This record gives sequence, structure tokens and C-alpha cells, in this order.
Amino acid sequence: MAAIKKEKFNEERIEKIKMHLAFYHSIGEAIDYEILIDDFKIVRRTNNPVYFDNYKLSLEKDTKEILIRLYTGQSNYCDKVLFWFDATNQQEKESA
Repeated sequence: MAAIKKEKFNEERIEKIKMHLAFYHSIGEAIDYEILIDDFKIVRRTNNPVYFDNYKLSLEKDTKEILIRLYTGQSNYCDKVLFWFDATNQQEKESA
């Protein structure tokens, strides 16, 4: 079973994951990924980085976590990165 890397929400870190996916897609070695927000699948498994930012449309003031799954080849094995929100993040989202 893959370990889950847990991090406080960090938009820059998420952007780096997106750039990583876009790079490998551009050289013909695309990586499958999917994105869930509070256990709801927002971006279905794909290797197209164009869909990555769709998660932003589903963020709500009470969002608790974003889970990004990065798959290894065509298998169901994946690395998981979980971004969690705290009260500070919630206040920033409310004021935006």
C-alpha cells in the first residue's frame, strides 16, 4: 500500500505537481493522476494536464482536504499527496 504524504495546503506545491505532470506529458511520458476534494472525485483519472486546474472550481470555504493521486504506469498503484486546510486557510478562502 502506498503511503500518503500529508501537507498543509500550499498552492505553490500543487502548482509544482501540475508542472511536473505537464513536463512529462510534453515529452511523451504522461503520468495518470486524479484529484479528489473531501473524498469526491473532481478530476477523473487522466494523463492530460489540461484538466488539472478544475479542482479550483470546486474549492469551497468549508473544504477540508485535496487528495492528488499520481499513478505508476497503467497499474492502480499510486502515490498520494493529501493537502489539508486549517482555520487560517478557511479565513483566506472566505475573504477572497
